[in-house]
Amino acid sequence: FFPDVGATHKLSRLSIGGIEVGRYICLTSTKLNADDACDLGICTHFISSSDLLQVIEKIKTTKIVSNESIQEILLKLESPRKKMSSNIVKNMETIKYCFSPSSVEEIIESLDNL
Repeated sequence: FFPDVGATHKLSRLSIGGIEVGRYICLTSTKLNADDACDLGICTHFISSSDLLQVIEKIKTTKIVSNESIQEILLKLESPRKKMSSNIVKNMETIKYCFSPSSVEEIIESLDNL
C-alpha cells in the first residue's frame, strides 16, 4: 500500500482522529472498512454494494441542478450501517498517543514502550 498524494493529504487532515490516525493508517497499511471511513469523516454516505446500481440509475435519470440534488439522492438511498467493530475507533487513545511524535523513530519508540 502506497498512499498517493491525495490520500496522504486527506489522511493528514482527518476531522476525527487527526494527523495521528492518518499516520497510523499510512505507516501500518491498515485497511479501512466502511464504518472506519464513515466514523473518520473520509466518506459522507454509506451505500451498500447491493444498492449501488440503484443509486447510479437514480443519478442518471434525475435532472441534476446542483450538488444538493445528488446529496438528496444519496440521503434517500443510503444504507443503514452494520456496525463492524472498528479497531481504529476502539483503539483511538492508544493510536493518538503512539503516533503523535513527528518522526518514525519516535513513533517506534512509543510503540516499544506500550
